[in-house]
Amino acid sequence: MDVRGHTEPAFFLPAPSSRGAIPAEWILARAYLKAGKFRECADLCEQALKRFPNHAGVLETLDKARSSGK
Repeated sequence: MDVRGHTEPAFFLPAPSSRGAIPAEWILARAYLKAGKFRECADLCEQALKRFPNHAGVLETLDKARSSGK
């Protein structure tokens, strides 16, 4: 197969949008929750809620961090 002159990208990544996006802060917050770092988890969830208000997963993780950190 001759690939010379092939100018199309090998893959296409759609532009990020708020709909359907996963907050990076939430991913890290879940890792902190598993590690038992509840304060750091809550801080990251609060940051994620600034960008994604009412995100169900972030709210659930924040509730778990707050209840476990007592």
